[in-house]
Amino acid sequence: MCRRRGFSLIELMVTIAIVAILLSVALPSMADAIARNRIASSANAFLAGLNYARTEAIRRNGAAGVCPTKSGVVCDGDWGDRWLVFAGKPTEPTVLSLGEFSDKDQFTSESPTSKSITFDARGMLAVAPNAFELRPVDCGAGKPMRRLFSVQRTGSVSVMKGACL
Repeated sequence: MCRRRGFSLIELMVTIAIVAILLSVALPSMADAIARNRIASSANAFLAGLNYARTEAIRRNGAAGVCPTKSGVVCDGDWGDRWLVFAGKPTEPTVLSLGEFSDKDQFTSESPTSKSITFDARGMLAVAPNAFELRPVDCGAGKPMRRLFSVQRTGSVSVMKGACL
């Protein structure tokens, strides 16, 4: 008696069907996990930039801050573009570092007229307190992917997690 090795067509079809079902369940949650990690990374980078600017203001005994930029050299953009950490005046900045948000994310300011976050030599906020929001562009309602930044007059920065609206 000769024994055949391999899979039958029915066994192969059942295996492919099971793999397809598992992938259809796993891929959407994987996309959410990637988006959550991207938002957390961007939020941490922006928070680090704000803290770096405050530290530099105290260290240099002068103004320093964070502002939006398109060129990467001067404060000439919107908050959805790249951002830079600067020392000196926002109109004539000495660039200390650059950061940017993903095209898949949306970063907005509560006050769209605010073009920079500037700290004085004591590390205090030199302009009115401001709030910012970072979230994925395609954030579904109820998903916990929103980050709310609050810059206080004392110079302290807080970040809160929130659900998308």
